[in-house]
Amino acid sequence: MLVATIVAAILLSQPGMSRSQAVAYARVLSHETRSTGVDPLGVVALVHNESRWIASTRGGRDGACIGLGQVCLHDQTACRGGFDTPSCQARAAELQDGAANLRVVVRSLVRWRRWCDGKTGPARTGFGHWVVGYGGWNDPGRNQWCGRRLSRRGWVDVALPSTVRRILVRRAQLHQLAAGPRRRDR
Repeated sequence: MLVATIVAAILLSQPGMSRSQAVAYARVLSHETRSTGVDPLGVVALVHNESRWIASTRGGRDGACIGLGQVCLHDQTACRGGFDTPSCQARAAELQDGAANLRVVVRSLVRWRRWCDGKTGPARTGFGHWVVGYGGWNDPGRNQWCGRRLSRRGWVDVALPSTVRRILVRRAQLHQLAAGPRRRDR
């Protein structure tokens, strides 16, 4: 996907961002998604939902989710000894950097794609299913993984969380805008 398309999508999401910052983020997304099969406009939609493209955003439990993609410290190896450890503090500072945070988001989506494909089958998962995993909406007690539940008939879709639905709608809107206006045949 063209960097210019990603820049336009980012600026649509965060009009107050400088063009140079949007270009820098778009280049990171283009590079990181090119060989992974992750949809860069899907990542733009995810980040829009998580932080509105404000790198200093902190949320989640105890403010432990950081940056553009709200990467949570409890999922970071450097923080296994606690949030107050020097290694966790260094990781938190790294995640405040927008480019570094975007790299982690894309790599996390790649991991969730592999995990979801392994759990429910590759033909059964897509971007929304990976976001379910990314967002922590799996429910082991109900045998519910990646937006699907194992039933007697096999894997069936379950209702996606409203947050995931919002991300998917935004992603579709961005793709529609990137495609440009439709021409009518006369």
